Amino acid sequence: MLHRKFIRTKFGNDYYIHFIHGNREKYNIIFDMSKLQFPPDNRDSFNNNLDRVHHVILRMLKIVSQISKELDISIWLEYGTMLGAVRHKGFIPWDTEADIGILRKDFEKLCKNAKRLLPEDIFFQTKHSDPYYSADQFIEAKFRDKYSNYTTFRQKNPNLKWHNGIQIDVFVFDAYILSGEKCLINNYEKLLTGCKSYYRFEEIEEILEYQFEDAEFYIPSGYDSYLKRTYGNYMELPPEECRISEETDVYNPCDHPEILYWK
Repeated sequence: MLHRKFIRTKFGNDYYIHFIHGNREKYNIIFDMSKLQFPPDNRDSFNNNLDRVHHVILRMLKIVSQISKELDISIWLEYGTMLGAVRHKGFIPWDTEADIGILRKDFEKLCKNAKRLLPEDIFFQTKHSDPYYSADQFIEAKFRDKYSNYTTFRQKNPNLKWHNGIQIDVFVFDAYILSGEKCLINNYEKLLTGCKSYYRFEEIEEILEYQFEDAEFYIPSGYDSYLKRTYGNYMELPPEECRISEETDVYNPCDHPEILYWK
């Protein structure tokens, strides 16, 4: 099993936080885009629409993971996607999106390089790439499929003009002092939940590869205590009436400049 270790170095009152490969760090990475071979989009191979949605998300996760390794940055599965990996070895069956976590320094590097490394059919959505995107103070970026849209969301929010394709939410984590304890937390938790969910440093000292569908992605080594803090008894399924999938059109895009039409 591959893993990446988490280290922190103190400068004054601040902590610089990053991951290393095993016992060595990598510097001066040269990006050779010709080596990036992305998985094909085979959404037409599935008869069930939710299976198509999961295929689109899984393909995007594989591509984002591949790019992160090319950039020598670390991402990990977050929230319900991490829960899905642990409880289902893949997607929560009714889920229609994915979540990943990333450290601030790595996010800055991703922002500088994502557009040129991503395939044409994936849009890296930030307040800079999408002037309509107004949720950036909570979720700082999203990866979007250009062929699709969440139809229920659009019907409920007709005045929102930001890109609405199938998404991976990107949660950016910073060092933070919470009740006197040093931890990692993202803006969504700081601004909307009263810091309900966060990582103690020891919970994310390592990130380990974990099975997710037919692939492996990183999750923090302390996932059990983190998931219990976030969801309680996370291995227990919610009531059936709460297992709701968002209606998603995988073949017709939203109304936005950064879209493509399915062949």
